[in-house]
Amino acid sequence: MMTRSQPEFLNSLVADLEPVSPLGNWQATGGLVALVLAGLTAVALLLGVRADVLAGTPDPVFLLRGGVLLMLGSISAASALAMARPVVGRNDRSWAGAVAMAAVVPAVALVYALIDPGAAAREVWWSSAILCLGVSLSAATGFAAIIVWSLRRGAPVLPERAGWVTGLAAGSLGTLVYSLYCPASSITYIGLWYTLVIAIAAVTARLTVPLLIRW
Repeated sequence: MMTRSQPEFLNSLVADLEPVSPLGNWQATGGLVALVLAGLTAVALLLGVRADVLAGTPDPVFLLRGGVLLMLGSISAASALAMARPVVGRNDRSWAGAVAMAAVVPAVALVYALIDPGAAAREVWWSSAILCLGVSLSAATGFAAIIVWSLRRGAPVLPERAGWVTGLAAGSLGTLVYSLYCPASSITYIGLWYTLVIAIAAVTARLTVPLLIRW
């Protein structure tokens, strides 16, 4: 039987509670968009812009790789941010579909390398690899920081998966920023170095992000 003191005790527990606004992703999304624009601006000012883009006649490969990177980065980022608000019965795997579609690029590069190893080797451009990796991964760090900040505000229940997806998003957006300058247009170069950047970002995020978002 409930005594008089029990309702009073329950009321005391909730007396100082205040309503809070639902956790939204608009701040993180806005931050990612702003960082993409800032990164593109920084690359244009510090490194320059591809000649074909400046001339208003961008190479089709440039447009294709930009579209693939934007698709993979935006879908992965949306999936990662959604992990901050887990919902029973929802298992978002849109990022996996995006990875499958983007994997066509390194797959085609591999086939091309097997068909014509000599031409593929000439198109690797080892001399520009350090710049590609350095700029892309530096930009990826900023994108990852925004996603991690959003995850820490929520309650992600799959920290390992959140790490993978965060890395995919950050690596894709980081290479997207660098691609404005990148003078290479060969499928071999893109399939090797861009894929390597995304892979490094994904593995690094898998190892570090779960440690930062545990609750």
